[in-house]
Amino acid sequence: MKKIFTKNIVYKAIIPITEALVVFIIAVLFVFSKGRIETPEASAYYDSRSIALERNNEKFVDTDMEEDSKFMVAAADIALFECQLAELAQSNAASQEVKQLSRKIMDDHIISNIALGALAERKNITIPPVMSERYKIKYDSLSKINGPEFDKIYLGYMREDHKKELRKFQDEIDFGNDNDIKKWANRALVLLQNHADIAEHGQPLLSSK
Repeated sequence: MKKIFTKNIVYKAIIPITEALVVFIIAVLFVFSKGRIETPEASAYYDSRSIALERNNEKFVDTDMEEDSKFMVAAADIALFECQLAELAQSNAASQEVKQLSRKIMDDHIISNIALGALAERKNITIPPVMSERYKIKYDSLSKINGPEFDKIYLGYMREDHKKELRKFQDEIDFGNDNDIKKWANRALVLLQNHADIAEHGQPLLSSK
């Protein structure tokens, strides 16, 4: 197994990113939300996050699970976006460091996303089967860019988005009501922090070229 070193950050190329793998990750989340979001084929014109929030509001409004369910929806949406963006980076990025980071993000999300889907099913929480419109706009914008420009924008997304995610996950750990969801958030937080650390080191590396 080959180790790749970037400054003081060490991470491993575990498995190659393929379109089939991305489809698998998305399918896992779709299966666990299937049957609860009554919609025709997912398209750019319906916002899966909003629909999931509406479904959960019907079930959990004014209960201890209300805020926990909102967190789960946000976490699933973020996971879908990051998985598809990581796959895009494999074809559009110029830097091997960016490709390695995106591969690590995908590898880390595999088990985490399966656990997220299973937890949502067990708690009867609706999660989005496709990324929300706001993330699709970001994805579509980046899909039109290649090379060094893609690398800088991608790392910027990873750096800023992970900072926001870390706050959301920490808030769930500190203030959430459901212990199982808090435990999952705590495990996922470790991965997110590692991704953020790598992205922080990668940005100045690319900027210096």
